Amino acid sequence: MSAKPFAWHVVGVTEAALRKFHELKYRYQAGQGLTRAHLRPRIETVRELLDRGEPMSQDEFIEYWFAHDRTVLCARGENKATVPNFIDIENHDGSLFPSTRIAWRHGKKERELLESLYKQLNGLSPQPVRDA
Repeated sequence: MSAKPFAWHVVGVTEAALRKFHELKYRYQAGQGLTRAHLRPRIETVRELLDRGEPMSQDEFIEYWFAHDRTVLCARGENKATVPNFIDIENHDGSLFPSTRIAWRHGKKERELLESLYKQLNGLSPQPVRDA
C-alpha cells in the first residue's frame, strides 16, 4: 500500500515543518529532517483490516485505508506517538504530496501551498491550528 499515490495521505503540516520548508524555499530535500507522521498508528489500521470476519471488497479496502492512513508533515523529533498541533491542509483526494513509498512527490502546487500557509502563519491571514 505504501507505493500507492494515495497512501500516507497528507492532511496537515506542523509549524516547525513549515518553518523548515521556508528555509528550504518550500522544496523537499531528503536528509533535511522532514518526514510524515501517522495520526493513527498504522499497526492499528492493519489489525482492524486483518481481524475482520470477511475480507472487504477492493473498493471498501481502499476507502478504509485512505480514511485511516492520514499523515502530517513534520520536522525532526516530532514524529512521535502523539503528533504536535498542526495546520490543516485541504487534500481530500490525496493528490497533494503523493506517496512514492518512503518519500513523496513535491512539485509546484505543493510549494505554492506551503508558501501560502507560511505567509498566513506569519500574520497575513491566520490559519486555524488543530489538535492531533
